[in-house]
This record gives sequence, structure tokens and C-alpha cells, in this order.
Amino acid sequence: DAHGELLAAHAPELHSLRLFRHTLGTRALLQHCGGLRELMLTQVSDYLSLGELPKGIEHISFRHFALAAVPPAVIRAIEELPKLRLVSCDATARRADGFAALAEACSRKGVVLSHDVVPIRVVNRSLHARH
Repeated sequence: DAHGELLAAHAPELHSLRLFRHTLGTRALLQHCGGLRELMLTQVSDYLSLGELPKGIEHISFRHFALAAVPPAVIRAIEELPKLRLVSCDATARRADGFAALAEACSRKGVVLSHDVVPIRVVNRSLHARH
């Protein structure tokens, strides 16, 4: 499709990428994003790995999005990315199974864990213009 072709053509030059779903297509796309420094995924699969991520990624962000557990793929990424400095997630992840493992993986690697990202379903009414 045209969107896929456009994205593939510019993938090597991307520094930041925000995707809604983590799919097999996401893994294929990320293989072409060698310059990526930041990756934000809203829905991270419980069973798919993130695949071979670009080694220059410094920030991974994910939204918990009603998952019962922190996706193992995120914890593996923390262990595998040499330049990772920041992992961010929303506050609901703190209640998920595996959050302690996520925090421990970040701590072992010296990665900052920020869990104050606004959840995907929250609307901040103060952002709207008042008349």
C-alpha cells in the first residue's frame, strides 16, 4: 500500500516512531529503521517478540492498555539495547504483573523508568480551548 511504501522509503532516516499496534509487520518495519532513537508502542503483544531492534534506541515507551501483565518483550528489550536510557509507561502498568521485573531490569541496567505517561484513554480537558 502507499502508506507502507512511504514509510519504508523513509525508515532509515527516522529518529522517532510511534505505532499503535505491535504486529509481525512492526517487526519487519523496525528492521529498516537503523537510525531510530525513540520507539513508542501503544499495544505491545504478549506473545510476539519485538525482534531485532535498532541498537541506537535510547527511549522505549509503551502504554499498558488494559493488559494484565507487563509484556515480556519490553523487559527483553531493556536487556538487549546497549544505548537505552529511558523506559516510559503509564501509571496503570504499576498495577500489572511483572512491573517489579520491569523496574528491576531498568535498575540493573541504569535505565530511568518513568511511569507517569498519560494513559491512552485519558482525556485532559484542560487542553481544549475555552470560549
